[in-house]
Amino acid sequence: MSRSKKVDEKRAKIYEFLPASMRDNSYAVHVDGITGIAPFNEAYPPKEGLSAYRMKLTCDILVLNEEKPFLAIELETSQDPQVVMGLIPLYMLTKWIKIRKANLDLNQFPVDSLLLIIVVPDLSDTLQEKWTDSEEKLKELIDLKENKLSTLKDFEICEISDFKSTLKKILINNGYEELATEPPCET
Repeated sequence: MSRSKKVDEKRAKIYEFLPASMRDNSYAVHVDGITGIAPFNEAYPPKEGLSAYRMKLTCDILVLNEEKPFLAIELETSQDPQVVMGLIPLYMLTKWIKIRKANLDLNQFPVDSLLLIIVVPDLSDTLQEKWTDSEEKLKELIDLKENKLSTLKDFEICEISDFKSTLKKILINNGYEELATEPPCET
C-alpha cells in the first residue's frame, strides 16, 4: 500500500474519533474538498518590505476553537524519533495557517497558541520505550509554557491505538475539559 493511501486511511480514522463539536470545527486534508492545510511562520500575506512568508509543512487535521486554530494533528509514517521530533520546532514558529479548498477559496487564520498531537505508526515495545524517553526529555528541555517566542502550548506523541486517550489527556491538561468529555462523533 502506498504511503499516501495509508495516511489518508489513518486521517479518516482519526477524524472519526474527534468529538462532535471538535469535528464540526475541524478541517482535514482530503475531506470536504480540503486540498491542503499549510502553517506559515510569518505574517500571511507578507507585508510590503518584509521577506516572503515561509511554509513550514502541511498539516493533516486542524481544529478551531472560536474561529482560531487550537489543535493540529500530524500523521507520521516514520518511526524515527529524529524525523518526528523535527515537527515540534516547526510548530513552535507557526504564526499563520492557510486552508486551501478545491475551489481555490482560501481561508487564513492567525495562530495565538496551538496544541499538537503527532500520531506515529504502531511501535514495538523497544521503540515505545525510546519514544517515551525522547518525548519526556524534549518536554524537559523545552518549557513551552514559559517560552514567549513559541505559539506551541503543548504536544503529545502517540500511536493511533492511543489517540483517543492522548486527545483526552492533552485537552484536559490545557483547560478544554468540556471537549475532553464529549463522546466521539457518530457517523
